[in-house]
Amino acid sequence: MSKMQESEEFLKQTTVVIGHSFSFEHNTDIEQYLSEQVGLGKILQETQSLPLHADPNHVFTVLQANQYDVSLPSDSQQKTQYITSICIIDNDKIILTDNGLKRVKLLDQHYKVISHLDMHLSEGGMCQISTNEVVLALIEWSTHMLHFICVNNGQLVKGNKLKLQHKCSGIAYHSGNLFVNSRTALKQYNMSGELLKSLFEDTTGSATVFKCAVSLPGDRIYVTNHIHSKLLTLATDGTIISSFTDPELRNPYGVHVTTAGQVLVCGCSSASILQVDKEGKKKLATLKSKKYGMFEPVSVCYDSKTNSVIVGQQHSTKNILVLKVK
Repeated sequence: MSKMQESEEFLKQTTVVIGHSFSFEHNTDIEQYLSEQVGLGKILQETQSLPLHADPNHVFTVLQANQYDVSLPSDSQQKTQYITSICIIDNDKIILTDNGLKRVKLLDQHYKVISHLDMHLSEGGMCQISTNEVVLALIEWSTHMLHFICVNNGQLVKGNKLKLQHKCSGIAYHSGNLFVNSRTALKQYNMSGELLKSLFEDTTGSATVFKCAVSLPGDRIYVTNHIHSKLLTLATDGTIISSFTDPELRNPYGVHVTTAGQVLVCGCSSASILQVDKEGKKKLATLKSKKYGMFEPVSVCYDSKTNSVIVGQQHSTKNILVLKVK
């Protein structure tokens, strides 16, 4: 065979690639997973700054007190309210967790219920993580978890869940971190539910590390020791800065830091709300209601727009207590 014939035969048998064609076969497992999610994630916008001329040690004085009925016709008549946490959300609305009725309620500026969710709430209550979102502590079939809830068009909307490996008796948020009480320890998590570190532990009782709140700069963590009637102030590494006791602070429950940095703590058995200095070392004032009294306060929140301290009480039938302050 001549060279010319060999060349022609070679060309006939050789395939020439003139282009490529690609197709995509999607993963049906991922498609199913995404269809079950409420979103791909969340954008957190946080502004934490002291208001102009704010004084964290400005002492509150009670001007008047009022009670507001926050019950619903569908509330169980066999159970009583047990409002474990209160937050101001969506600029002018109030969200509260009722561990007695196992309900989350959204109130308008007139303290009327405009939305609610029935959920498996635990004693851990909730904390605010953005202007319109909170995270709740739940227990479902012996599984402890955190559940994100947001306010959308005046309605409460459920979001994602994070599982915990321990009980949650209290929760606070600061700068992308969640601080979770387990009754005897304080742990720090990121927003994905990853345990970053254990900050503090006290195993001398069943509710020694009960509730917590974080100072506005994030340099102090206030923790209530319910069983030993103390308010602890911790550094961010878990070191105790101060330990506060007072006859009017018996079996402390919820603790709250206002938008100006004031520290408020509930004396559950002493039926009072104490204002403590930002160092957590001394009492500045005792907030009470002469007209209505105060029965086992367990949660407190300050509304800067109305200059009001809102109090949730244990075994309350229908009402929250609102103290107008200056």
